[in-house]
Amino acid sequence: MAAESEPSSSSIELVESTKPERKIESGIIYLSTIPPTMNVKTIRQFFSKFGQTGNIFLKPNPRTSKKSMYYFTEGWIEFKNKKIAKRVASSLHNTQVGGKRRHKYYDSLWNIKYLHKFRWIHLNERLAHEKATHDQRMRAEIAQVKRETNHYVKSVETSKRLKRLETRIKKEGKEWKDAPSTEIRQIEIKDVVNDNNNDAGAADMSLLANIFSTK
Repeated sequence: MAAESEPSSSSIELVESTKPERKIESGIIYLSTIPPTMNVKTIRQFFSKFGQTGNIFLKPNPRTSKKSMYYFTEGWIEFKNKKIAKRVASSLHNTQVGGKRRHKYYDSLWNIKYLHKFRWIHLNERLAHEKATHDQRMRAEIAQVKRETNHYVKSVETSKRLKRLETRIKKEGKEWKDAPSTEIRQIEIKDVVNDNNNDAGAADMSLLANIFSTK
């Protein structure tokens, strides 16, 4: 009976090479505050000491002035290995930033959280939603300003026409209270019609009411 032969080294290497490699998942940490004067470059330099970083996004501070040192309000950092991301979040959270004492962020504290099952695409979706919401709010505010401006202009024009009518009435030696109601009503109705054509809302006639009550 022939003895069984041992598997050759080449066959072992072949088996090992065909075994699928386990994909290393990335992980994302969240910074609820960004130390003063820090930007994307300094953030990457700091965190790259712990492992390979990928995408980094820092949200700009809308209230930043020339004297302000806080350029960003919050940030997200992607590590190529989620184990490193977890370790960074747990070890650096609530610790002093440190570095050189001359740096403005020396005494600041890190506020870091690891985001479980969070992917960079989720952040992109969130930012896109925030931008769409902001744009919609801005359009609504601009439309409101236009409506208020148009109403103000029409009110001024109405006031001028009524003043001209009052002047004419007084030149005729009559009192304003004796002004023909039909002419006043024509001015009022014309302005209401114009408002309804340009704006679905009813016109505010408070200015007219004040004028009518004045002699």
